[in-house]
Amino acid sequence: MLSLTMYNITRSVSLIFFLLTLFTSSIQLYLTIFKVQKIGRIYRHLLITFSCLGLFFSAIDVIAHPFVHSYKNCFIFFTINPFFDEIWRNSLLRIFGSTYCMLFSMLTIQFIYRYWLLIGDIRKLKLFQGYKLSIWLLATFLNGVICYYLLGLLTMTSDSWNYISDVMKDQYNIEVQDNSAFIYLIDNVKFEHYIFAIYVLTTLGAQYAIMIYCGFRTHYKLNQQVHHFCPQNLRIQKQLFDTLVRQITIPSIIFDFPVLFVYIIPFFNTNINIESGILIGTLNFFNLIDSMIFIYSVSEYWEYVTSKFH
Repeated sequence: MLSLTMYNITRSVSLIFFLLTLFTSSIQLYLTIFKVQKIGRIYRHLLITFSCLGLFFSAIDVIAHPFVHSYKNCFIFFTINPFFDEIWRNSLLRIFGSTYCMLFSMLTIQFIYRYWLLIGDIRKLKLFQGYKLSIWLLATFLNGVICYYLLGLLTMTSDSWNYISDVMKDQYNIEVQDNSAFIYLIDNVKFEHYIFAIYVLTTLGAQYAIMIYCGFRTHYKLNQQVHHFCPQNLRIQKQLFDTLVRQITIPSIIFDFPVLFVYIIPFFNTNINIESGILIGTLNFFNLIDSMIFIYSVSEYWEYVTSKFH
């Protein structure tokens, strides 16, 4: 039952990460709302929304504790939380996946806003003012709803269960029912699986492309307009940009690459039989790293925190 042991270990680690995330995110939220004055109102709303969404993601991870097992040319996404029935476990897994998608969308929106703000495009910045900001947030929520629905298309079938049942019984001592697990089996790919794959890969690819483009353009504009900013404003602009770059570079390593590995490995038709949920367990580490990056990178946050220890 080594796999069951690993499941319980990652569950404990996730709880520790959640408590640390709750601490660091609370500090970030407190400073953003009450203390830091040099961040604009719109960007402040984006930061608050992103931090709250990250906390929600960490909480769902602790409550549901999703796990993934990769076996030959399939992977199964499941939870064995004994405190919920099958319908609740199904919903929690789908909420976890949809929140993951929404977090990534929020990062993309921040990149877009920072770029338009830096180049001073007043016409485009008006797209973030008033009720229009709510439309951006609604689009993020809609992306999550779509992911929630598409994940539901990967429910177990009799063929997929027969394929994985012995492994799940031997390694986790469970019988996963239709409503408490999702499976992607390459030998039994249905039309719904293609829809799920195309949507996820397309949206992630498009968002990465947007962030890379905005990132390079922002870097170019910062260097080009170095003489147009007062030193203090330039320092804040560079810190916010550097923070965004770190927020996408580091999370890509601990947030997206593990998911990508789990997703593509079945296509190679190997004889693997591993607890790939260990990689998925790093997802809860994202929010802790993200809040620490922001507090450390933006001097007004870091100076306030360090001042409390003197």
